[in-house]
Amino acid sequence: MIARRQCLCGLLLVTTLTLPPTAAGDQAFILSQTGVIQSLDLGAGLIQIGSRSYRLAPTLKVYTPNGREANPAILQQGRNIRFTTTSDSTVVSEIYIGQLD
Repeated sequence: MIARRQCLCGLLLVTTLTLPPTAAGDQAFILSQTGVIQSLDLGAGLIQIGSRSYRLAPTLKVYTPNGREANPAILQQGRNIRFTTTSDSTVVSEIYIGQLD
């Protein structure tokens, strides 16, 4: 019984020591959503998708339908997109452009 407790305590200690610490503001996961760009202001770092407004991450990545990374300037109002947000759903980190017309 004691050996089992010591093993468990040792495992918890090793796990705690090997996992990187997280800052209070770190996001735990990302969410994937779809929508249509209603408005976009790249200079201000803002985008409206459907009825919701989001901030654009400074490290925003944009991908074309064939999977290539593109300049965010390619984004247009009315475009169907899939996008990922941080777990608090306020910052868009990646945008995948739907099939181009």
